[in-house]
Amino acid sequence: MSTYNIWTDIELNFLKDNYNLLPAKELAKKINRSEEAVFHQARKLKIIKLDIIDQKDIDFINDNYLLYGAEYCAKYLNCSVSKVLVKSRFIGKRFERLYVLGYSHKLINNKKFYKCICDCGKYMIAREDGLRSGNIRSCGCLNKEMTILNNKKRRNPTKDGVAKNALYSKYKYDAKNRNYIFDLTTEEFF
Repeated sequence: MSTYNIWTDIELNFLKDNYNLLPAKELAKKINRSEEAVFHQARKLKIIKLDIIDQKDIDFINDNYLLYGAEYCAKYLNCSVSKVLVKSRFIGKRFERLYVLGYSHKLINNKKFYKCICDCGKYMIAREDGLRSGNIRSCGCLNKEMTILNNKKRRNPTKDGVAKNALYSKYKYDAKNRNYIFDLTTEEFF
């Protein structure tokens, strides 16, 4: 049978004052309680853990996560490691042509955005779900390159003289519209 230790006023005040400032593990250690007891008492007192990560903290995570790791960032920011990991899980990863530099922001609908750099050198902000699904693969340069490549395949000037015939036809059509006589053969034209 477990024994129940009644919380003193000093412990309760310490919990109220520091619940949003210190991780639960550290709180439990300072007041000689288990983490579960701290969480239970906080729920009982209706204390809500606020999201203490602001833009300054995000910049710190972006700058230090790859160098020192999540534990260091969490300790410096006085927050949980899991909170740091959520903000930094894509930092340093490559998605096709994009390299993720850091966390950017989150919208009201919980869509997360990350700062990226493309292989072409352009910076951009990309949505997390777009990176994961593969819908966002570059800053737009890949689409441009694919369009140019597809156009070259369709209009290859060396293949059967397609471009030459188009030019010859255009001149012949324009001459007819202007009431000029155009009686050159394709060999004479080129």
